[in-house]
Amino acid sequence: MAHDVFISRSSKDKVVADAICANLEAHGIRCWIAPRDITPGAAWGDAIVTAIGQSRCMVVVLSSGSNDSTEVPREVRLGIDKGLVVVPFRIEDVSPSGNLEYSLSTLHWLDALTPPLEQHLGQLVKTITPLLHAHQDAPSDPMDAGAASAPREPERPLTSRRPTRVVVFNDTSSLTHLLSGTIEVECDGRYLGSLRRHEYIETAVEEGEHRLSLRHRDAKFWESTHTVAIRGDAAYLKVFATTKADAVEIVSELPTFFQRKFRRAASGGDGS
Repeated sequence: MAHDVFISRSSKDKVVADAICANLEAHGIRCWIAPRDITPGAAWGDAIVTAIGQSRCMVVVLSSGSNDSTEVPREVRLGIDKGLVVVPFRIEDVSPSGNLEYSLSTLHWLDALTPPLEQHLGQLVKTITPLLHAHQDAPSDPMDAGAASAPREPERPLTSRRPTRVVVFNDTSSLTHLLSGTIEVECDGRYLGSLRRHEYIETAVEEGEHRLSLRHRDAKFWESTHTVAIRGDAAYLKVFATTKADAVEIVSELPTFFQRKFRRAASGGDGS
């Protein structure tokens, strides 16, 4: 059966993973989860590899169990290599460690630490739905109704329609802004979060032009809106507050010292 989401979890987190699966499928999001979807008699490893290759998104149940697991890091690494959007769903107050830390260190995760679980499952649906929407293919038949007479954009490779991972990081320094340099970030009117100096958030957008709105919280609440063109598999947006305005710069890659200097924003948007 075709599916949208691969659910990766430790055997210790089966109850939560089943709840995630049931909730997503109740909202029309098709899931693949082991062992339910492994054909009897099929090789477990082959089934996992095939299922990940046929998915568009991966939900990782992040816990002490997944940190200790040997299979979850492999599944996450394969999902990233296959171009899946990976959404960590943290159910314990732990950070990814070992191989998981390497794979998930720059990703924004959803916290589900406080009850009720249903509230966080609802947030997961809101996060995944636009990601899957961005994955939708263009009509395969170029002669669909109206297609022959309407102007058509040049055909792009299928991979260009996948969501682009965008890391927004606040590179404000005490030299450019004497106060906190805190910036609130919106993308196309969607609030992503509040970034203090040397904090970052991560989101996913479809390739193309987007409106990035910045509003810094210090002094006179300066606000500015910038048009940014997102291309390729990943984009890194350096934002910073000056004493009179907010600025944004697209850089080709994250600074080499990124992991040592920048920290994930403690509270942000949904990361979707």
